Amino acid sequence: MKIVIINGSPKGARGNTYFMAEAFSEGVRDAGAEAEIINLAGKNIRNCLGCYDCWIKTPGVCSIKDDMAELLEKMKTADVLGYATPLYVDNVTGLMKNFMDRTIPVLDPHFNKDSGGECIHPGVWGKEPPKILVISNSGFPEIGHF
Repeated sequence: MKIVIINGSPKGARGNTYFMAEAFSEGVRDAGAEAEIINLAGKNIRNCLGCYDCWIKTPGVCSIKDDMAELLEKMKTADVLGYATPLYVDNVTGLMKNFMDRTIPVLDPHFNKDSGGECIHPGVWGKEPPKILVISNSGFPEIGHF
């Protein structure tokens, strides 16, 4: 099993979010799985332009040339995809939101209904999409902040 964790903390490997993700990764490795943490801090990931070239002109390939292409390939190989982020203003960090916006190329532009009857975009993975894991922390102690 391969787990890829995307760390959206601007502090990268120096922040509490990284230490939480690393502790989780150590446990995963001890159990025999492969784990990789990718720090978004320091990556060149431009804002999504909303042009939908990745759906219309070049399906599955973003027209923006930056570090996101490498990250999308890593996502496609994951059995479990982790999102690790501190909470900033009751939400994910700007780095994480920007990353999430740029994952549009891994989705098909058509709609399907999931088992709960909600519309979703199917993936273009060529396999089952990865399971999702969330690791988050906040300066506030109450669960409601999450």
